[in-house]
Amino acid sequence: TFMSVPDLDNFPLFRQLAQETHRALGARLILRHISAGEILLIENEPAEYGYFIRSGILRIIRTNSEGRIQVLARFSRPEPVNLISLLSTPQHNRATIDSLSDTELFAISAADFDYLISNYPDFSTRLLQQLAGRIGNLTDKIASLSLFPVRTRLARFLLQLVDGLQEWREFVELDPRWLSGLVRDPVIIDARNALDADTWADAGWTISGGLWSRGIPLGGGGQELQYVAPDPTEGCLGASVMGYNLAGDYENFLPAQHVTSPAIDCSGKFNTRLRFCRWLGVEQPAYDQAVVSISTDGSNWTPLWQNPAVIVDLEWNEIEFDISAYVDDEPDVRLRWTMGPTDGGLAYCGWNLDNVRLVSLYCKTWVCADIDGSGEGPDIADLVYLVDYVFNDGPEPPELAACAMAGSGGLLDIGDLVMLVDYMFSGGPAPTCE
Repeated sequence: TFMSVPDLDNFPLFRQLAQETHRALGARLILRHISAGEILLIENEPAEYGYFIRSGILRIIRTNSEGRIQVLARFSRPEPVNLISLLSTPQHNRATIDSLSDTELFAISAADFDYLISNYPDFSTRLLQQLAGRIGNLTDKIASLSLFPVRTRLARFLLQLVDGLQEWREFVELDPRWLSGLVRDPVIIDARNALDADTWADAGWTISGGLWSRGIPLGGGGQELQYVAPDPTEGCLGASVMGYNLAGDYENFLPAQHVTSPAIDCSGKFNTRLRFCRWLGVEQPAYDQAVVSISTDGSNWTPLWQNPAVIVDLEWNEIEFDISAYVDDEPDVRLRWTMGPTDGGLAYCGWNLDNVRLVSLYCKTWVCADIDGSGEGPDIADLVYLVDYVFNDGPEPPELAACAMAGSGGLLDIGDLVMLVDYMFSGGPAPTCE
C-alpha cells in the first residue's frame, strides 16, 4: 500500500513540498502494520528503513545489566523514526524500538531515502528544518542540566509531565505491558519459607517418610495407560525440586506421606497468599490423593486443596491460594504437601514442587504517598525518591506496597508517579493507597 498525496499532509515534515516531490515520496512509502509488543528495530543492526507513525505508540528501550527494561522515549503520530540512523555512516539502528499498541507506519527504504535527499531539494530542506528543531530542544535540555539544581530540574520535568497528564492516563490504560520493567514483586514474608533447592533442609523443612526427596528429577514415571505424563527434568527456577520419587511414580497402597515447612511468623501480615510451582500427576481422588494443608499450631491441619479429579501436569504451573482467612496475623504458620493414600491400581508421577513462598500484599502502619518513609508526605522529597527508584534503579521505598496508588493492585509503578504529580502540582485528587 502506497501513501496518497492527501495522507502526506497529515505529517508536518511533508507539508509545503512540491507536487512532484509529493508524488515521488508517495510512490516510495510503504504501509506497514505491527502488533503491540512487536519489536520494530534492534540496536546496532543495519538500518534498512526509516518510518513515519500513522497511528499507535512506539517506545525506545534499553535493558540494563540487571535485565530491567528502561524506557528512554515514546513516539506517536506524526513522529519520524530512525531517520538519524539512515543519515549516519555506517547506517546502523541507534536504538531498540518496540510497539506499545497496534501501530501503522509508513516505511521508506534506506536507498529510497538517499534518492529523495539527492534529487528533491525541498525534501532535504524540510528534513534539515526538523533536525534543527530537535537540536534546539537538545540544546535547551543541556542548558537546563547545566544551569539548574537537581530539585529545580525535577520540578520542571514533573510540571511538563502534568501538562500531558491526560495522554499519560490513556497510555497506561491502552497497554500496561510497557510497565513490565518497572513493576516489583510482592515482598516475601520470611526468607526461610522459600523452598530453595540448596537450602530447604537447613531452613527446617521436614519429611515424614516415603520417597519424598530433594534433587534433580529424572523425567520418569507417568507411563500407565493413556496418561503419559512423566516427572519434569528440571525445576521451574533451577535444576532441583522437592518431589515424591524423583525417579518415577508413587507406590501403590501408599499411606499419607508429608513434606512440611518450618514455622513461619505471619504476625502483622494481612491478605496473605501461598504461591508455588507445581508439576503433579495423580489419579482421581477416589483412588489416589494429593493434598495441600495448613496449620497455625503445628498439630491441627486444615486442607487447603485436594485433587478434584485426575491431574496430569505436562509443564510447570504457578499456583496461588488465598490463605488470609487462616494465617493473617498468626505467629506460627506451617504448610504441608501430602502424597497419598493411594490404592493398588494406577500410579502417576506424583508431586514436584519448586519456588514455594508466602507473600503479603499489605504493609504495616504507613502514611499514604510517604515514599521515602519519613512519616510525612507527600512532598518534594517523596517525588525525588520515587523518580530515582522508578527510572534510575534507586533504593526501594521502605514500605513499597503501602506507597502504591492509582489502583495499581499493591504494586508501585509509573501510575503512582503520575497521581502524585497531579495532586501536588495541579490540584488533583489526594492519593489513595491500596
